[in-house]
Amino acid sequence: MKDLEKFRTSLNGGLARANLMDVVIQPPLLSSKEDVFDAEFLTFRCENADLPGKSITTNERKDYVVSSKHPSGLAFTDLTLTFVCSSSMKERIFFDKWMEKIVGTGELKSEYYDKFISPKIDVNLYTGDSVGEGAIKSATFTYHKIFPIAISEQDVNWGNNQILKLTIGFSYEYWSVQYFGKSKK
Repeated sequence: MKDLEKFRTSLNGGLARANLMDVVIQPPLLSSKEDVFDAEFLTFRCENADLPGKSITTNERKDYVVSSKHPSGLAFTDLTLTFVCSSSMKERIFFDKWMEKIVGTGELKSEYYDKFISPKIDVNLYTGDSVGEGAIKSATFTYHKIFPIAISEQDVNWGNNQILKLTIGFSYEYWSVQYFGKSKK
């Protein structure tokens, strides 16, 4: 019975739920004339985000006969975000224009790095019953110096009456996390 009570006590704050999240994209530092780079509307359209992965890269060292691995750096997984599309397709327009600024389709010339990166994208996690009133932010995962590298194909056909979705792959320099609230042991 003691173990059951300990288990219940450990779950007093509830469990983390995958659906209590939002995404805030700080638009790239492009010309202020580009009204398409207002990204606030995307916060409410993102239905799926992958939290970052991290792995330690290693080099193999050999001492006489014995070899061993030693840490040499970090490797991060790309960020993938999925958005539901509005009838105006402004989500697709936003990312098409952003990627066009990075490498122009007709010219195939790359823009300067500092001109197309977004300073950050935040993935916020919440506790509570829903994101909104009463929700408490539990963590923010921040992707720094980030830009889109892929727009996945979108399947459209007459036999599919589903909401159109847009999946974007991002590359970034590094990520950080800030946890909020009290951690109970």
